Amino acid sequence: MLTNFLIVGVQGYNLSQVEKNMLSHPSVLGVILFSRNYKNPEQLKQLTCEIHLLRANSPLAIFVDQEGGRVQRFKDEFIIIPPMEFLVKSISTSSPSIRDCAWCISTQLRYYGIDANFAPVLDLQHSRSVIIGDRAFSRDPFIAGSSALEYMQGMMQAGMPATGKHFPGHGYVIPDSHNTLPVDERFLHQIYADLLPFQLVIANQLPMIMTAHIVFDKIDSLPVTLSPWWLSYFLRIICSYQGVIVSDDLEMNALEGFGTIGDRINLALQAGCDWLLVCNSQPTIELAIQFSSTLKPNHKQEKMFQFKAALDQSEIKTDRFLKTKKFISSVSEQYSFR
Repeated sequence: MLTNFLIVGVQGYNLSQVEKNMLSHPSVLGVILFSRNYKNPEQLKQLTCEIHLLRANSPLAIFVDQEGGRVQRFKDEFIIIPPMEFLVKSISTSSPSIRDCAWCISTQLRYYGIDANFAPVLDLQHSRSVIIGDRAFSRDPFIAGSSALEYMQGMMQAGMPATGKHFPGHGYVIPDSHNTLPVDERFLHQIYADLLPFQLVIANQLPMIMTAHIVFDKIDSLPVTLSPWWLSYFLRIICSYQGVIVSDDLEMNALEGFGTIGDRINLALQAGCDWLLVCNSQPTIELAIQFSSTLKPNHKQEKMFQFKAALDQSEIKTDRFLKTKKFISSVSEQYSFR
């Protein structure tokens, strides 16, 4: 049986017995949390402790999308993070740096038991995409790349692995892959700018990359998540990437034309994904876990790394933390992101 490769969602503020049984399956690597799992900081701490204690011999990892702007799952009594585009524009020589901001956000997450944040966004702000937009650092690939590298370094300073997304770039296509399969009609030489931020952080040992559910029809007929050309050839060989490849959510409508959840799992693993997200529907998650029991251990090389224990309260009371938290909150208030 293939183990430790599924990252799945749960439905509420605590675990049901069905979810406890589900998460005990050896194919499950971890849990991704959403707004539906957050009531307040105390409840979050209880939930993450419950998840971490569920499997003593092989603890589950806990993930979240806490980027900023439209994409932050924990808000009430948490640092309210502005979109990255606006955060970058607000940085000055007298303010905390992007590295400080990433460290601060990651430190708070780690205190509440989150092991990894699916950030930073490496897509470019082409002013076209309805789903990316100001989640990106910049339209300029050099600003986007250098900002993302600083952000990654701040996360690492807090003991949290970074995830660059959405490879090889989601900022140019207009449709939202949650709803439909976007097609990028550019040739490979026309997306070099989009690839630059990824290449920069890969050269600096980016731990994780998340794939895009996009077809680049001049390059390959399959969505990137399901494409051996993109993942096993271009990312692994041409870009020399050695870290973990994580799929975006396999339940998204972009992949509805590629069979059952079992079919999608099989295609994603064959393409070169290491970890797979199945986020929302409990019946679909259960089917994914059932299907995983049919996979042989040598279907792929398992990739794991050691997540660090939660931080104690002293880390969120330092001058650096409090000063940076105040700065991030002031930027959010300035741009009315509450």
